[in-house]
Amino acid sequence: GFWYDQSETEWVILLQGTAEIQFEGEAFVRHLRSGDHLVIPPHQRHRVVQTSLTPVAIWLAVFY
Repeated sequence: GFWYDQSETEWVILLQGTAEIQFEGEAFVRHLRSGDHLVIPPHQRHRVVQTSLTPVAIWLAVFY
């Protein structure tokens, strides 16, 4: 139930595996696969709902 709330813009790409991310105020969960990326504006509350174990989910995040 932890919500991230960062003061910077975040660009994130899923390099390997799968993941599910939810944004506050959205009724749906976004399903990400390897190669999918997102730009998350400052203070857009979000949380990682699930990540794959096989293969393990690997993220790259850049904050600016």
